[in-house]
Amino acid sequence: MRQRFQAAMKYLQPIASMLASQPPAKFEKALQWLELLDNQCRTGLWEDHVASDVQQSLPEPDDDVVADVSSTDADICDDTEDDDVPHTAPESCTSELQDCVEPSAVTNMPALPADIHLPQPVRRVGRPAKQRKRLFAKKAVSLERLTTAERDRWRLEQLASPDAALAAVRQLSVCEDADLLASVNICLVTEERFGFAELKKFFSVSAWDTLSGMINQALLGEPEWQCSLCNTNEDVSGKWVQCDRCLSWLHYSCLGISRKPRGHFFLCTV
Repeated sequence: MRQRFQAAMKYLQPIASMLASQPPAKFEKALQWLELLDNQCRTGLWEDHVASDVQQSLPEPDDDVVADVSSTDADICDDTEDDDVPHTAPESCTSELQDCVEPSAVTNMPALPADIHLPQPVRRVGRPAKQRKRLFAKKAVSLERLTTAERDRWRLEQLASPDAALAAVRQLSVCEDADLLASVNICLVTEERFGFAELKKFFSVSAWDTLSGMINQALLGEPEWQCSLCNTNEDVSGKWVQCDRCLSWLHYSCLGISRKPRGHFFLCTV
């Protein structure tokens, strides 16, 4: 519906702008034309003008039918016996006649006065300015530069379900035992930059004790970081680099680099 309205306004707005700029004498003629146009639009007579090709294929009305319609017109609208006086049908009669007149007997849409010229609508090429999309990716930032809500939500998603993490950040609810993940990346949550202790306020007492016990039990096995690309901790060079967004560690050889990148290093944008 909205698209059809906008398509119609592409033609109606230039018409209104052009007619408004006409001199007063011409504007009065333009209003008369607009009134006729409005009447045909409301009564649906414009469809007969648009579908003129279809009307030509229809059979012509009989003369007897036209004569009967003319006589009916005279019977309804004639209020005097003087034939020399021109008769004008009131609005009530006009509406009644429009229901009984055959579509083929209706005149075509009135033409625009010759002294008024409307500009032809120009179809613009290209994407509208308001609908242009961003053609570049959002610039990655380090974990410390995220907003507090974004940082807390991402860290909670490493420990609990996404729905529970979202509710904890937005609704200030707490994560329960049922919301905890079955397994967590022990090396990640014990990373100093992760800030595990700061998340205690988002968990219930029982859930926090369960999570802490799970981590302490896993630390007894001395877990080691796994490269996010090769999923191993073995590397010939022995050099690693950390993603400043997801805090993952990666081998130089897996990345195809020989020295530490200058500034921040990002493997992902999550």
